[in-house]
Amino acid sequence: MASKYLPSRETTYFARLSKLVVDVFCDILREVLKAKVPPPGLTAILQSQRVQLSNNLENRQRHVLYPAGGVFVGTLKDLDFTLLYRLVRHIQGINIPPHQNGWGKTPDTADRSLSANIDRLRIQRNEAYGHLPTASLSDSDFHSRWSLIRQSVLEIERDALTGDTYVTAVYGLLTVSMDPEAQKKYIEKLEKQHKVDLEVRGQCFTKCLTIIDLVCEYLSKS
Repeated sequence: MASKYLPSRETTYFARLSKLVVDVFCDILREVLKAKVPPPGLTAILQSQRVQLSNNLENRQRHVLYPAGGVFVGTLKDLDFTLLYRLVRHIQGINIPPHQNGWGKTPDTADRSLSANIDRLRIQRNEAYGHLPTASLSDSDFHSRWSLIRQSVLEIERDALTGDTYVTAVYGLLTVSMDPEAQKKYIEKLEKQHKVDLEVRGQCFTKCLTIIDLVCEYLSKS
């Protein structure tokens, strides 16, 4: 077993955070979409808003939602966090206004809106990637992040859902048994998500370079 997976307090902390990011973050976004997507439902919305949504997706994401020669016949379970987040942001009529600083930016601490809390989860997910090389978290870092996540999840459920399913899951993951194999499993799942995100960002970077090239070409001819 790779040394970074050997059990310690710090690696157990990181494994708990990885399980939270991999499982709970995705599931709560799915439930928010399920609750907020206007009638007549996701498949119909994807088709009626195809042009607008396609402009805000990367190639891999477009292929998932708009497969060649057909329509999306999957469910929200088939969508990863990044794609769920894009849909939450860009589906028209979903009634989740951007927070004060705008989607994709760090919200102010005092801003407890639904979109602010969704962005807090996105930020925690991205920051978790930064700990992958060591797969560990200090005691203070772990408890600080866990407290922020717990509060964000609690407020998302209060504002958009019913019940306490996900905040209960957060509390449960704080104490659930984590053997070395379980730790390895969830850290590797987080690594896999990170690789997929890097592919999407690479596509976005390539698109930006293409646009810049076209602009430069236009300016050189004018």
